[in-house]
Amino acid sequence: MKFRIAEVEVPASEPFKFDALERKPVVEFLCDLIKQIEGPFVLALDAPWGTGKTTVVRMLRCSLEIEGFQCVYFNAWKDDYVTDPLIPMVSAIDELKSDDDSTNESFRASMSVVKKAVGPIAKRALNAAIKMGTMGVLDVDEAIESATAEAASEVASDLIDVFQKEKASLEQFRDELEKAVGKLSNNDLPRPLIFFIDELDRCRPS
Repeated sequence: MKFRIAEVEVPASEPFKFDALERKPVVEFLCDLIKQIEGPFVLALDAPWGTGKTTVVRMLRCSLEIEGFQCVYFNAWKDDYVTDPLIPMVSAIDELKSDDDSTNESFRASMSVVKKAVGPIAKRALNAAIKMGTMGVLDVDEAIESATAEAASEVASDLIDVFQKEKASLEQFRDELEKAVGKLSNNDLPRPLIFFIDELDRCRPS
């Protein structure tokens, strides 16, 4: 006996084949809205738990892919154990592919550069967190006040260096990611990359 309700099947070629609750009008409205948007845009889908947000997202994703959009699906709660969410996010982008072999090869080459750019960003953020965290375990008294002040100054200096280097790394990361995603674009019908970030409300506050 099963006590868990089976997930609604959403075929890639027929996203509304099993749409018993008539979600099609909502999905088609969202799809038309996204098709008309130019430039960056964020849309939040909010509803009580168990009302089918994920099913709507899956239907919308299939509908957009049929229209020629590249879509990335990211389950934030599933990867909530990862210290830096940038890592699984880039991993999800890396799973994109094209029907054209030469396009795929070019995209893979660009993504290898993107993945190399991610490492320093995550590493520097971790180092900064460790340095700030270890400052909190010191018992400050007259004997070590000067040492603590000196350490705090070093930490502040390090954090500024970290910020400057991380800013440069982020700029490189954005540039390389834009180039990589651009390899998958249809020049005759350019489409933006669509991110679906699901289960965000179930994640840790951090």
